[in-house]
Amino acid sequence: MAQLELDNFSFFFDLAPVGFFILDKKNCIAQVNLAGASMIGTKRDSLIRTPFHLCINSKDKNIFYKNRREVFQTSSRRQCNLRMIRKRKGEFFAELIIDPVTGSKGQISRCCVTVIDISALQYDQEHLKQSEEKYRRLFNTMTEGFALHEIICDKKGRPCDYRFLEVNHAFETFTGLKAKNIVGKTVREVIPKVEQFWIEEYGKVALTGKSKNFDGFSMPLGKYYEVFAYSPAPMQFAVIFMDITERKQAEDEINNLARFPRENPFPVLRIKNDGTILYCNTPGQELLKEWQREVGQQVPNNWINPILNSIRYSRQITEQIKCGQNIFSIVITPVPDAGYVNLYGRDITVQEQIKEELRKARDELDVKVHQRTTELARTIAILKKEIKERIAAETKLRERTKVLDAFFAYTITPLVILDREFNFIRVNKAYADSCQKEIHEFEGHNHFVFFPHEENEKIFRQVVITKQPFQAFAKPFVYPDHPELGVTYWDWTLVPILDRDEQVEFMVFSLLDVTKRKRAELALIESEEKYRSLVEFSPESVCVLVEEKIVFVNTSARKLLKAEKNEEVIGKSLWDFIYPDSSEIMQRDLKFLHEKNRRILPREVKIVLLDGSLVEIETSATSVIHQGKEGVLIMFHDITERKKAEDEIRRNQLELRAMSARIQLAEEQERRRIAQDLHDSVGQILAFSGRELKHLQKSVSGAAAKTIEEIASQLDLAVTQTRTLSFDLSPSILYDLGFEVAIEDLVDRTSRTRGIRCSFKNCIEPKPLTDEVKVLLYRSVRELLINAFKHAQASLVKVSLLRSNSDIYITVEDDGCGFDVSILNTSSTGRKGFGIFNIRERLNHIGGKLNIESAEGRGTKAVLTAPLDVEKENKSGS
Repeated sequence: MAQLELDNFSFFFDLAPVGFFILDKKNCIAQVNLAGASMIGTKRDSLIRTPFHLCINSKDKNIFYKNRREVFQTSSRRQCNLRMIRKRKGEFFAELIIDPVTGSKGQISRCCVTVIDISALQYDQEHLKQSEEKYRRLFNTMTEGFALHEIICDKKGRPCDYRFLEVNHAFETFTGLKAKNIVGKTVREVIPKVEQFWIEEYGKVALTGKSKNFDGFSMPLGKYYEVFAYSPAPMQFAVIFMDITERKQAEDEINNLARFPRENPFPVLRIKNDGTILYCNTPGQELLKEWQREVGQQVPNNWINPILNSIRYSRQITEQIKCGQNIFSIVITPVPDAGYVNLYGRDITVQEQIKEELRKARDELDVKVHQRTTELARTIAILKKEIKERIAAETKLRERTKVLDAFFAYTITPLVILDREFNFIRVNKAYADSCQKEIHEFEGHNHFVFFPHEENEKIFRQVVITKQPFQAFAKPFVYPDHPELGVTYWDWTLVPILDRDEQVEFMVFSLLDVTKRKRAELALIESEEKYRSLVEFSPESVCVLVEEKIVFVNTSARKLLKAEKNEEVIGKSLWDFIYPDSSEIMQRDLKFLHEKNRRILPREVKIVLLDGSLVEIETSATSVIHQGKEGVLIMFHDITERKKAEDEIRRNQLELRAMSARIQLAEEQERRRIAQDLHDSVGQILAFSGRELKHLQKSVSGAAAKTIEEIASQLDLAVTQTRTLSFDLSPSILYDLGFEVAIEDLVDRTSRTRGIRCSFKNCIEPKPLTDEVKVLLYRSVRELLINAFKHAQASLVKVSLLRSNSDIYITVEDDGCGFDVSILNTSSTGRKGFGIFNIRERLNHIGGKLNIESAEGRGTKAVLTAPLDVEKENKSGS
């Protein structure tokens, strides 16, 4: 049976990558390995019996004495960082680990000091920290909102949530959410009612790595955002966004105005209960093409039963249809009273494809699981056989010396002794602790059964063949039985020990955990790269000035300034690009920035590009430190297209309002003509027919007389309904007796027909109005009275007329349920607020206005203001 001799143990003791010093009670060096002597820069023999404090910087000696004293008092390990002296080469930073060494009677007679050189780590951390700080300042002064997230997927790999990792100051400003309240939380925790749209869009970016630019509306935050999203790392996405709520509200206003003169249809298809296609919008043409039908024709026979069932049972029915390469889900919605159904289509091609792919993936997984189970069974059988063969080898290598005992007991360096087949012969406690196992768990097992690693196994086998030592530095490794530890990094050495026949009998495997240092380096590198990429690839143009000279520009700024290379811009003066008209503004802003050291809010200026062209930009600035010097960070973007769009919006608004007024005037004229025709023709004919039938009734008897009586009664009812319809189309009283009498009559009829109490007050001053204003105010009051009855469920309504100078004021007040007035100022009011929107727009066009005061449970008060026809009043007075 082979034995390890003392010389062999001394050999691998000296191969340790860290310094070992055995100190006696007088703090003198009793023993030191080669690595320790090399750190001090002298020969090992010259260090023996030398006081250890002579190797330490005089300012740090107290740190060592304090920790050494605590080791002897507590009989436990102590650790500290201090500066040590290397002869002829100055100082170096070291990590010291001090362990007690007990004698044969259990008393502490010596201590073991492990020395690790951490100078490179100190330098790397300081350098990367400075670089990170520079880009973090640029990141935090961006005017655009920024947030970094990690996507969260469900068990099927579909995005279901995401977590906030980091946000900048602009993000807090645009969303009202504070970083301290949201970082580390998921969006569903922060915004429970977040729309699934955001999660799906961001999930595509994080999972595919493809960036995306889009606009979206956040209902919980009540704002529109322009968003640029990209993936800086797997399963992560970053968003750079701007608040475009005001712009969207302006666009919505145009859409609302454009909607006013025409009907905006909702259904995709409308089909009669006999299967006739009544209406189809533009997207629905794809269905008609698949059916080979046109509007006015019958739907295919297989659609008749679903349509009839939907109407018969008054419920929605969902069908699927394939149109070319696309699959649509069709929801059949019945309208039983009208005798037709509406069909709404939704493209579900992607969902169906995902279902099919998931089914295939599940089938493939079942096959792989079966194959893997078979392989594992064979592997387990082989392992059992190997374990039995190795049990006999557990009695080897039992001879140990005092040096070996101290070395294995107190060193922090993980050490392993393997045979030439890589089976564990012996491990120390440091190695077992690093693997989160007990020492006895390794006995009789193979290293690569516990820690399978194809590349490392090849290295180990090469050492057996070449008989040459191998060293690795910061080599990554993942524990298969402890994946929660993540990637760890190790410096390790593998040294072969030869037998008398010059063949490898054993191998000494020593390791040094450098995970902390490596992770710190990687974290700082990642942080620096993250902020560098955020600034460099931001769609917002960024430049840095030092003494009014450009010292940094990102890609967006270089492209905006029409420069091919950064060198065309770097070093130039800011004033080479500022248009003369904007110089005074920029000089004032920079002076304010230097004196107050406060951020300059966005403002519009003009600049001259390198090709001589002139553009308008929106810019903001803040103070920064660039390479140790005070500077100015300027962020800007081209707003030329935005300015053109704003001008176009204003022109469209004016044209739409004018068009709306003309349409309303034409509508009222047509209403009046139709009402007159109903009254003068249809109404007179019906009244004459009724009188003649009543005369005829007197000349007949029996059943005929009763039939004529019923017909005459129906004609009387038709006359009444014709007069009511004529009045609703265009109240003649408005033109015959005047506006005030018409309003009083409207209030009285509302009270009688609706069954609610109404009161009317009118001041005695004359109120001359043009026909256009009369009709507008009359119909506006009628709309408000209908709202009070239909929506507010009021029991009392008060209407009053008042003249003040050249304006008329009409107040309509009810005691109904009231509502939140703020919803009238948003773009999401829908059809409920369209009547109020109509009144307000028409009053604004004629120079009037509408004010509404209301709250839930407190009723509603509406005040209409319109100009009087003062010119007509003056002419009549003269």
